[in-house]
Amino acid sequence: MTAFAARTPGVRLLPDNFYGVEQAIIVRKGNAAGLVVIDRLIDEARASGSIAGSIARAGLVGVDVAPAGSAQRR
Repeated sequence: MTAFAARTPGVRLLPDNFYGVEQAIIVRKGNAAGLVVIDRLIDEARASGSIAGSIARAGLVGVDVAPAGSAQRR
């Protein structure tokens, strides 16, 4: 949509994050050590800018890096 809006007069994209891209990583129930490793990996990817860089390289608009501690555990 970004490319379409750029080349189409009178069309614009709203700047807000209008959708979330949900991702999931599964760790076997009871595997506390595995969960610690995954949490650390994700925290490091956030802190290093790796996730933000991937979003930028893909040219995605309206996609943000989820804040630390935003994981839902079930």
